[in-house]
Amino acid sequence: NLTGRMSTAESSITQVPNQISLSVQEVTAKIPTSAGNKNYLSVSKVVNRGSNNFSYNESTGIWSMTVPPNTDGYGRGIYFNTSGNTVMLNGGETLFIGLTVMTDKTVPIAFDINNRLHVNHVSGNDHDDRSKAVIFPTNKTLEPNVWTRVYLMYTAKPGFPIWDDNTNFGLKNTSENVQLQIKEVIIAKSNIPVDYQKAEADIDQSISSLKTSITQQSDQI
Repeated sequence: NLTGRMSTAESSITQVPNQISLSVQEVTAKIPTSAGNKNYLSVSKVVNRGSNNFSYNESTGIWSMTVPPNTDGYGRGIYFNTSGNTVMLNGGETLFIGLTVMTDKTVPIAFDINNRLHVNHVSGNDHDDRSKAVIFPTNKTLEPNVWTRVYLMYTAKPGFPIWDDNTNFGLKNTSENVQLQIKEVIIAKSNIPVDYQKAEADIDQSISSLKTSITQQSDQI
């Protein structure tokens, strides 16, 4: 009847603004509130490298995987998909790659630095000043069942601008499977460790999702 339909409409009109407000709050919470070093690596650019059961939980921002035993020296885990000229270092600039990880066993870690020259795009991993490379933890070992900040910093040789070319991070477990979780991945230009913040591409995606949500909920009125 007319009274019932009017009551339903009034209820919808009352609820929709609350739903829109909640959507705005959810997106706002994901946007950095302070300026910092730009994160060049979006979530979609974190790629599986030789692990099993690889997955990403969007609600928690955590990648999970099973790392099988390996003996190649660089381990298994993820690589940072920087192909397509994601980030260039001018001569003397430093690249910071940071991530927070947790494993279920004590295990050594490794980074495989890969980059190419800006001028002729020669690939390889020796175009940086390897003597200035820094890996943390300095003992390159993870203790189990605790979130640990891990990072790599490497520096372009003076006068030799370079592009990062899919540097990777892995666990060097040689005898048994290891469960690995990763979050808060950042690639930035910095010669000191920097805190995590979302990549611009991921912020843009959050805003786009908000616009879609507002449009859909407004159509319900």
